Amino acid sequence: MVRPTADGRANGSAGEPRWLRPPAAVEPADGTDGPAGHGSPADPLGLSECPHATWEAGLSGEEAFYMRQILNIALIVLALSGAAVAAPWELPPGVKTHTVNAYPMAFQERGSGPPIVFVHGALSDYRSWGAQLASPPAGYRVIAVSLRHYYPERWTGKGSDFSTTQHADDLIKFIEQLGAGPVYLVAHSRGGIVAALAAATRPELVSKLVLMEPGFVALARNANLQGQQSILAALRQAQASFERGEIEGGLKAFAERDIPGS
Repeated sequence: MVRPTADGRANGSAGEPRWLRPPAAVEPADGTDGPAGHGSPADPLGLSECPHATWEAGLSGEEAFYMRQILNIALIVLALSGAAVAAPWELPPGVKTHTVNAYPMAFQERGSGPPIVFVHGALSDYRSWGAQLASPPAGYRVIAVSLRHYYPERWTGKGSDFSTTQHADDLIKFIEQLGAGPVYLVAHSRGGIVAALAAATRPELVSKLVLMEPGFVALARNANLQGQQSILAALRQAQASFERGEIEGGLKAFAERDIPGS
């Protein structure tokens, strides 16, 4: 006779958890005909018996084992397929999300037809394309996205998943989720780097790439080093202002930076 312990393992052994092996030799702990806890008023479905919701009542031990394995596989497939993740922050009216790489990516859209995807720059978000959203060209579907950690998320700046490569991968997954074939991809400033990386990685997803003031200095091998140092200094000054809670000062430091030769 084998009785499961509180953590689901068999007494006196270091075997697998009970819910990962066929429990043919397991005898119910409460003396009933079903698994321990099933049918009790406090736990009629036996939900406390194992980490998964238990639906073993009426199934043989072997049947329950294989049902659990099917559930495990289904959960893995669901995770890999990009199951929807609800945004933990408030979404403004009319804003939707698509889950990409386990992140709820916000966007607004107007119109119908071939999609035009707009990607914002460093100090902006989907709202920078308000004019295009307000008056979409006839016969086109206009979509303005907010990249990972941009508004409407109130990001703390902590974490390691904020980069042009991460944003490009997110953008690729977003376009794939649209399921509307290749898109017209329009991007501004830093968003131009993101869009260019996405288009270079998956050119079949982009029918036309339009870039406005793209920040290609970050991709250039022979970049203006003096200009880069100026940008970095402005970024450090802006970050210091943000950390002191001086949002306006940080924005001013970044927006009014002087880049020699620009």
